[in-house]
Amino acid sequence: MHKTAPSAAKGFSLIELLVAMAIGLVVTLVITRVLMLSEGQKRTSTALNDTVQSGAYSSFVLERAIRQAGTGYTQKLTELFGCRINAARVSTGGPLLPATAPFDAPFAAASQMRRLAPVLIEKNAADSGGQTRGDVITVLSGAGGKSEMPMRATSFNLALPMSFSLPFTGEYSVGDLVLIGGDRAAGGQRECMVQQVSAIAGKSLILGGDYFSATGSTVNYADFATMSVVYAAQIGKGQPPLPAPQTPPNPPLFQMFGVGDNNTLFALDLLKTGSTAAANQPQPVSDNVVEVRALYGIDANFDHMLDTWWDPATSPFTYAELTSGSGVALADLKRITSIRLGLITRSPVQEKLRDDGTPVSPEQVVLFPGLTSSGGAQLQYVRTLTADERNFRYRTYETIIPLRNMQFAPLP
Repeated sequence: MHKTAPSAAKGFSLIELLVAMAIGLVVTLVITRVLMLSEGQKRTSTALNDTVQSGAYSSFVLERAIRQAGTGYTQKLTELFGCRINAARVSTGGPLLPATAPFDAPFAAASQMRRLAPVLIEKNAADSGGQTRGDVITVLSGAGGKSEMPMRATSFNLALPMSFSLPFTGEYSVGDLVLIGGDRAAGGQRECMVQQVSAIAGKSLILGGDYFSATGSTVNYADFATMSVVYAAQIGKGQPPLPAPQTPPNPPLFQMFGVGDNNTLFALDLLKTGSTAAANQPQPVSDNVVEVRALYGIDANFDHMLDTWWDPATSPFTYAELTSGSGVALADLKRITSIRLGLITRSPVQEKLRDDGTPVSPEQVVLFPGLTSSGGAQLQYVRTLTADERNFRYRTYETIIPLRNMQFAPLP
């Protein structure tokens, strides 16, 4: 029988294998490159979204606080503005204002003396350790919810339990915080104290509880009995006069805002109305915020119209001048009708250089571009970035916030 010879074994030649491997390698590199670009874009997009959310939320929190600044006391701004605030809380160790030690970071450089005004800006007070963080903004707002008109206080009883009288006490309840303010004789400093209502007897508010104090750093309760005119403003709820701790339902908003470590915007409750020690420390508001800047909107002639913007580092609207306690300072406090707020936010993810070797951000970030005062002063703010900082992405946020309560205040 004739047998056919077996055919040659079939397979790939070495050249074919090399070509296939080369094609596979190219495809793998392309896919890897596409995946890397996609992942990079995803990370960039996520980082930018985080930055946008942080900026939007920070602006919202600050705008909400500033819009209601002055609630409860601006209707008697001539009698109350500029007073030195004295406040104490027994359960937290006593004196709160004026502070007996620097505030916790990032507010350590802020003045320990606080005066009553809707909004005050301390230029560069958040800067620390060579890091530029910007301004500290103090917002003082009552939250009584029932009274927007301070009333004349009379008949000061100096024996325990201390008390004073008002024309009408129906708007008050036990636990309310009340701000008592007046002028010392012979043109002395304007003073005020935060006290707490422990009981109500007819037209008398009896004082006591956690926030009651007979003495202060710059004024004592007894001093108000010697002042010719004293006003009392309901500013919200404090901790109850009873020992049981609980969070007050409607506390006043005496707060400072500023940027601290890790690009975080913090808020500090000056009256420490929280029920725990941790709640009375500076509280993080939002992250990815590297700098906060603010300008005053000035009503030059008391017609409830914005006339110009003003740098808080420029006389006569520096923090030191506005809090000097002088008649000029009082008039200037009345002229502040709005705040122009600027924030710089930064993505949390450091990015690589672009394909052409350049960083992802320009050398400068600008707030208030091209803005000048009515006198021609330059108000534009420029932050120059280091080479490392340029590897992050930045966004700016600006908003104009009217001081709502000042729009209806009796001026001058």
